[in-house]
Amino acid sequence: MKIMRDRLTPDVVLPADHANATLIGRAWVPARGGPVPVLVMEDGLHDLSGVAPTADRFGPGQGCTHMVGDVVTVHTPRLGALVNRVNLSNKTEPRTFGIAALISHLTR
Repeated sequence: MKIMRDRLTPDVVLPADHANATLIGRAWVPARGGPVPVLVMEDGLHDLSGVAPTADRFGPGQGCTHMVGDVVTVHTPRLGALVNRVNLSNKTEPRTFGIAALISHLTR
């Protein structure tokens, strides 16, 4: 009998046009205590919880936003690490290469 991992292959679960899409989902990660947002790419799922936390930081119902001074790191073996310190937008240099540009660049 096949186990679920053997049946849930990318060619079975992803839409036919997945190479032309940006796919975001949630995956249950026991080490994180529950579901985390993920970017779905050909080489696997990439944990986005460093930039999009899903748990209340300050208590139930009080939100999960980052605070000024927080260091946010997103790392994948394929892409390396993106490390940023959170600050107010009027205190930082303008961003000219955001996540949409990154995804577009990676999927060319």
